[in-house]
Amino acid sequence: MKEVLLTGTSGYLGHALAKMLEPQFELKRLTARLAEIQPESLHPDCVIHLAGALRHRETECFETNFLGFQSLLKGLAHPKIPIVYFSSRAVYAPHSEPLQEDSPLASAEAYGQSKIQAERLLLASGHPFLILRPTLIWGWNGEQAGRSFIAQAAKRLMRQETLTLYLPPRNHDSLYVQDLARWLPSLLSPGPHWNQAFNLAAPPTDFHTLILRLAQEVERQCGHSPQIQFQPGPPARAPLLSLAKFRQTFPQLGWTPEAQILKALVQGLKALPE
Repeated sequence: MKEVLLTGTSGYLGHALAKMLEPQFELKRLTARLAEIQPESLHPDCVIHLAGALRHRETECFETNFLGFQSLLKGLAHPKIPIVYFSSRAVYAPHSEPLQEDSPLASAEAYGQSKIQAERLLLASGHPFLILRPTLIWGWNGEQAGRSFIAQAAKRLMRQETLTLYLPPRNHDSLYVQDLARWLPSLLSPGPHWNQAFNLAAPPTDFHTLILRLAQEVERQCGHSPQIQFQPGPPARAPLLSLAKFRQTFPQLGWTPEAQILKALVQGLKALPE
């Protein structure tokens, strides 16, 4: 069985992905801080790197996302260990949508810049690589439940509190975390997708429609009509990601995240504490 080293298991996606990997692989969780990894001390068959500083921690971005990743690369025992690297849509320069994988990389923020630097480090390392640039990831996730906006909105509606949204009607391409976690293990097989970068996103869905679906499910389960107020808000900051390359490369996966949204809402509501 292939040994997979997974970093960032305490995070939102890492928590879900670890559960999906354990039945299929010999899973090793990196417990040490990235900066403390000893050179050539790691001997996995593959690495999935999720660990990193979040966007709002600007002072930590370079230290964790670049220097930490550099330490991880030095810790690998040989230079041909495949690496699945989670980057971000934040690497792209301001650009009209949809953003494609060959769109300019020139982020104006520290988080995006640190991800660009890490991508370049990986490209120069000689390791087989797969760079993934996901959109916003949302959902419910064990003890991580409640941190996402969707979970907070659901709790407010269940308590019969008015939910006020300062967002214009617009499409979003956010990914449900369990959809992504279920799909990722299939990437570890050999194939033409290696040594490339891919956007990861769900097909666009109107955000107001998603919230109204959530309200309908709350009403069905709780017996009261949720109150929602839609107020004018700023335009979308991030354009949508293009999935053309993804669909061309992975047609056999049959991945349809948009079909899982309502199911995810129902399952999440049942799991939320009162």
